[in-house]
Amino acid sequence: NGRKSGLILSLFILLFSSYGHFAEILRRTGFSLPWIGRNAVILLIPAGAIVFIVCTYFIIRSRSDFADITRILNLATAFLVIVPAFRIASYEMNLTPLRQMPAAREGPILKIHSPAVTRNIYYIILDAHGRSDVLKELYDYDDTPMISHLKDKGFFVASRSRTNYFCTLYSLASSLGFDYLDTSDRAYKRGDWIDTKDMIAYSKVSKILKDVGYRFVSFDEGGEVQNADFSMNPWKRSEFADQLLRTTAAVSVSNIADRKRREVLYPFECLPATADAPYPVFVFAHIMAPHRPFVFAADGSDPGCWGRPGTPTTNRVSETDGISRPEHIEHYRQQIAYVDALLVKTVDAILAKSRIPPIIVIQGDHGPEAYLNPLDINGTYFNERMSILNAYYLPDGGDALLYDDITPVNTFRLIFNYYFGADCPMLADESFFAPPESLSSLANVTDMIDNDDDRKRLEMLRSMDYFPPCTSPAVAATDSNLPARD
Repeated sequence: NGRKSGLILSLFILLFSSYGHFAEILRRTGFSLPWIGRNAVILLIPAGAIVFIVCTYFIIRSRSDFADITRILNLATAFLVIVPAFRIASYEMNLTPLRQMPAAREGPILKIHSPAVTRNIYYIILDAHGRSDVLKELYDYDDTPMISHLKDKGFFVASRSRTNYFCTLYSLASSLGFDYLDTSDRAYKRGDWIDTKDMIAYSKVSKILKDVGYRFVSFDEGGEVQNADFSMNPWKRSEFADQLLRTTAAVSVSNIADRKRREVLYPFECLPATADAPYPVFVFAHIMAPHRPFVFAADGSDPGCWGRPGTPTTNRVSETDGISRPEHIEHYRQQIAYVDALLVKTVDAILAKSRIPPIIVIQGDHGPEAYLNPLDINGTYFNERMSILNAYYLPDGGDALLYDDITPVNTFRLIFNYYFGADCPMLADESFFAPPESLSSLANVTDMIDNDDDRKRLEMLRSMDYFPPCTSPAVAATDSNLPARD
């Protein structure tokens, strides 16, 4: 019976593709059982199997031809296809002028000269890697062995460096464009992220280096970069396909953690191989660690904690899975210890395999987040979020131009000036904060970092788990349903 077969197949597809959604609902509500804790969501699989078997039995045994139900399901399916297609088309049409705005503002690309000595360039982003003094104070983590090792190899480590922007999207758009984000003449608020995403996808740095003969290699599991000559990804899948897979029963709690571990390990393992390339390469590696999810203990084992910070009472600020702030700090401390060990080995291998001393930049895009409320200036300890690791290997005298307060916006200005004969003025080193996806609300917080008020905010935040009510007028006026964005 064709209709019965269609119903059974439709039921299977519905149950299979809904697993991830139901699992996420249970995780957010703090669902757990005494003997398996929060991994109780895996019981959705046998529960779904029972529902499928029972429904299949009744469909097969029924004497109905299911003509009416089939007709209704066909109409529902057509609706589910037509409506999203219309929304996608409308969305893309509305975003077309927004995508054109950054190109119109960009102006002429910086001209550089082919250097006498062509060096490979490595730009390694360790997501949420904090600065040494902050890690010691807030996380009781001493990264002196890693820092000392880098210095012994010839690195300059900026001891007072800060990020220019509090979140990844704005930070990378700025550093890869070696300029501050343009917030003038903003006729819109919705769609700010389109501008910044395109600045990463087709960055000025990559365009300039490709014009003088560099090949662009990107280690970017999130699919941020679109113009790389070689896109290195352990899964060879698009971001859309990856997100779609996570909604199905094919992905459980355990193999999500395994995938995340592989995504972190892959660039560390493969970066040294690029040193053997027969042409100069610009290598961009955005590694999602020590940022959560926490999938490494200090020895590299699985700590059994892959979720986000938050408590069952937290609402819009953080996604909930029952991790307290002390637990978050402990898991971050464990993960950063292993990431630092991987970094040391990778840097040693790159230097050992390089025929010509390369240029290497290792940065955090922003600091850690145990004391971050992304929706509220008054609920954030800026010294934690804005302070970053910032280390440079600039051979043949390039390190003489570095200074302890340098921020990422000046990284490629300095490199282009010294190694490529550019005339690109250095900018003031400043830091900005804005609620997620609201670039037009940026606030300059440079003078607010580690001042008396910032220290008071830290003491306030230490007394609670997790955050106070949103109190910043400009921030509180934004959409209360905005997700926390990293």
